Amino acid sequence: MTDDYDGGMTLREEVDADLDDDLVERLHTMIAAKMDFDIFRMRLVHILNRFERYEMGKPQVTRKERSKQINKLSNTAQKFLEAVEELHPSVTNSIDMRCGTLKFLKAAQDMYVLDPDFPEISEDGFISSAKDELCDLLKACEHELEGMEATKGTKRKSSVPGLNQLISDAYTLYETETGYPERSAIYRSPTATDDYEGLFFTMMKTLLDGYAGKRFATGAALGKRIERILKEF
Repeated sequence: MTDDYDGGMTLREEVDADLDDDLVERLHTMIAAKMDFDIFRMRLVHILNRFERYEMGKPQVTRKERSKQINKLSNTAQKFLEAVEELHPSVTNSIDMRCGTLKFLKAAQDMYVLDPDFPEISEDGFISSAKDELCDLLKACEHELEGMEATKGTKRKSSVPGLNQLISDAYTLYETETGYPERSAIYRSPTATDDYEGLFFTMMKTLLDGYAGKRFATGAALGKRIERILKEF
């Protein structure tokens, strides 16, 4: 995947631009970081860049919904092909000519008809071309559904791999900079609004609130996720 985005900015540059210095200062002061502010900021940019990459690759719909939409698309395409097969040749010719007229009018809106670059508009073949495209679409749907069936029953990956990675990377930074015992990073507290307290928990909540918007349901849910991730350290 390329790093190039609209405006010529790379993903890292976009992260850098979105990361507010005031937020970095708050985090730097909060954990009494030992490293220089600029280096600390660079580390955060690196961590958040990786987070965004994971987020970009995260499935946008559930497996069930994906299957439902692909099946609907496949069924609709099949019905279109069946309708095409039932067309009388005169109807096909009429639709092809109408398509040619529409494409001509659309092109004429953008350039002079005698312009040497004016596209040649065919008066036939539109139905045939659409049929070929739909056949390819049906094959693509079939392959997609076959791939889903082949992986059915396999262990599901986390729905928030980016958040898991961000917690892991941020804790490495936290641990390096503070040297505090792990038990001070996060712990349950019956009096806390979010059911959790601890310096790392506060750091993560501040970072997510300040940079990434609300990427977690509740503070308690975030605390539980952090606990699970830190068990791997």
